[in-house]
Amino acid sequence: MAYAKCYACHALEPGKNDLSGPSLHRIVGRRIAAERFEYSPALRALAKRRPRWSEALLDRYLADPEAVAPRTSMTFTGMSDAGERADLIAYLRTAGRR
Repeated sequence: MAYAKCYACHALEPGKNDLSGPSLHRIVGRRIAAERFEYSPALRALAKRRPRWSEALLDRYLADPEAVAPRTSMTFTGMSDAGERADLIAYLRTAGRR
């Protein structure tokens, strides 16, 4: 499962931001850098340009976080497999609806 690459830093429960990354609960369509979490300047800058996480933006970010949000503090270097990214986005979309 693609989410296995995320769970060490990101929870799926709403408001659970006590890991190194924010909760991914209902990430698809959610405002970028709007939750109570200490987001990097790179993510706050992205939020000014693109206020919400669309599936297309998530796909680009998951492929190459640094290209979408230069100097992001997320250490994940990217997921090159488009099918794996699509599976992860679908999982996040459905997991957030529970």
